[in-house]
Amino acid sequence: MKTFECLTTDDRYSVAQLSWLFVSDLPRACELAKRDLLSDHHHVSVEVRENGRLVLALRRDAVLAETAGEAGAAPRSIPEQQPSRRWRFRNAAQRRQA
Repeated sequence: MKTFECLTTDDRYSVAQLSWLFVSDLPRACELAKRDLLSDHHHVSVEVRENGRLVLALRRDAVLAETAGEAGAAPRSIPEQQPSRRWRFRNAAQRRQA
């Protein structure tokens, strides 16, 4: 078993989260780090280190773009929010008064 350090940067906090990965090899550590990165939309990046040496650095936007490219689909975007019905009616009433 090998020990890897995993530093996950979260956009809600100023300090990266440190976790330890106890796995058999580097590819498995990379897979778990990628899973951790994609597990929460607040996770921005992840670094994997072995004995203090950086072995992998991933950014969320790059991973999502790569995943979308592999599937042959366009990158997913967040749908625009429609204004609430109450807001639309209030503005319609204001337009009629003008």
